[in-house]
Amino acid sequence: MADIHNMAAPSITTEIISTFRQGAGEAAEAWQRAFGIATAEFSLGEPTDVLAQVTRDEWNAPGLAVVLGQASGAVALLVADPAGVFPDWLAVPDVSAKSRLATLAQELGMIALPADRATTSESAVRIDNLADALLRCQPAGGGDAWPLTIKHGETILNAMLLGVTDGALLTAAATVSANPPEVEVAPEAVAPEPVAPSSASPRQLAAGSRGFEEGILSLPTYTRSLLKIQVPVVASLATTNLPVGRILEIGPGSIIQFDQSCEQPLSLAVGDHSFAVGEAVKVGEKFGVRITSMVMPSERFWSVRGRRG
Repeated sequence: MADIHNMAAPSITTEIISTFRQGAGEAAEAWQRAFGIATAEFSLGEPTDVLAQVTRDEWNAPGLAVVLGQASGAVALLVADPAGVFPDWLAVPDVSAKSRLATLAQELGMIALPADRATTSESAVRIDNLADALLRCQPAGGGDAWPLTIKHGETILNAMLLGVTDGALLTAAATVSANPPEVEVAPEAVAPEPVAPSSASPRQLAAGSRGFEEGILSLPTYTRSLLKIQVPVVASLATTNLPVGRILEIGPGSIIQFDQSCEQPLSLAVGDHSFAVGEAVKVGEKFGVRITSMVMPSERFWSVRGRRG
């Protein structure tokens, strides 16, 4: 196994800082959406030594870690919360809360990093003690970090942007927080019941579980492997049909008129099947779609007739 202390953590380059400064307003908007607050503001400070920062009392506290995976190591945004202003759902997030945190991490990844530093993974998790978690994943000798303040409603939170050798060690520190302790029951208190083979479909098994991740784990192995297949997702504002002759006449400067207004929502589809609608948003220098509603698949019926004797 490789020694992570001999691995180089991604440096916070001037390009990253410049990109982050330019997108500070959009980062604040993403923060507001994630936590449902009226105001938010990001302000970057000047670079400082990581190990000098971590000895301050404010980091010996719970907080949020947004980890943006890179080809080697990760870029992390740590936000200390010694006063406990974060909502209670952050400690034990349900499916909806996990989705909000995942969206926040994705948006910050697109806003904070230049195009040539695309993320390999994104996550946002609560950590019980940021100082302990940081010391685990920071290389020997420390390194530079960029402190910043986040105005979270009426509260000012201290934060830090830095490179770490292993982002997984940061998120691993949240395992205990994300899973509440189970109450032990004496063996004689509950009689074991035989488990009958389930005839439920994979979708029913997933829906009936305590959470999304538990539902995925309950699926058969072959079904879980199907979930790893990448498929193209197409976002379209409008479509139209044109005669082949008209298509052949199209060239630079041609205008194609559609029946839909440019203000109408976009449709998201995989293949020929629409599954969601949303609105166009700007994320950094990129284009994105915020999902507003899901499209249920249409039901199909086939008549079944027996053969006549």
